[in-house]
Amino acid sequence: MINYLISDQVRDYRSAEVDLFVGPTTGMGPNEVAEHLFTDTIYPVCGVGFAELHRDKEGRITDLPLLHMDWTNPDWPRWAEFLRANGLSFNGLRGRRFSTYSILLKAAEGNQGLALGWGSFVIPLIDAGRLVRFSNLEMQDPIGFYLARNQRKLPSAATLQLAAWMTSEARRG
Repeated sequence: MINYLISDQVRDYRSAEVDLFVGPTTGMGPNEVAEHLFTDTIYPVCGVGFAELHRDKEGRITDLPLLHMDWTNPDWPRWAEFLRANGLSFNGLRGRRFSTYSILLKAAEGNQGLALGWGSFVIPLIDAGRLVRFSNLEMQDPIGFYLARNQRKLPSAATLQLAAWMTSEARRG
């Protein structure tokens, strides 16, 4: 059996009895054995209705309601970093704040504003017609993701098999 915990809070994984976890590359902790899985592309996404209503404002993203994620890792890109990376200036950013990424994406799907979408998370939602990419603006995720386990905990055969499969799938893209 493999224990798992799903959380947006990296610290939740460290205190839990989980066998493997996927986390931000900058989040390596003591006693962790880790392997880099992938980096990602970040771009604005929203619901279909929001895109239809605001398509003429692609060049003025900062005038639109932005959905903000309150990441616990200070290295995760936020709207300010995204806009700077794309050469856009801004004077404060309005919008709603979220502490859970899946809820932020549901708000975007519900036409409440623009969210920063990590391709690996939003492509299935785009393919299903639940979200759309709002503009061609993008940036490379400066952090990436890794697969880790506590080196003090002996991994089971199932854990090693799952880790090998996850690493293989990540390399395939």
